[in-house]
Amino acid sequence: MRYKFQLLIAINGLDREYVKHAIEDHLLKVAMSLNLVDDSFLRKANYDPKRAWNMLGKKNQEKVIRHLLTMPMQKLKVTFPQQLSALENLMEV
Repeated sequence: MRYKFQLLIAINGLDREYVKHAIEDHLLKVAMSLNLVDDSFLRKANYDPKRAWNMLGKKNQEKVIRHLLTMPMQKLKVTFPQQLSALENLMEV
């Protein structure tokens, strides 16, 4: 008996000089668009996206998440390119 399957992998991260790449890269991009974060803030976090996200605080994190719910699809595709591409490919299967 043979089975066929497809594996889709979406790797988190954006083209920024972070010490590591994570989903927080994408969330921080949204935070920057809302003027909640700037380069000096990222410098204070030693360019660690997880650390920067935690430094943002719960109130501002919630602002980012709520904003995601209202973002047009085109902006979401720019913010989460790998993830949405993987989902689009999944829908084609």
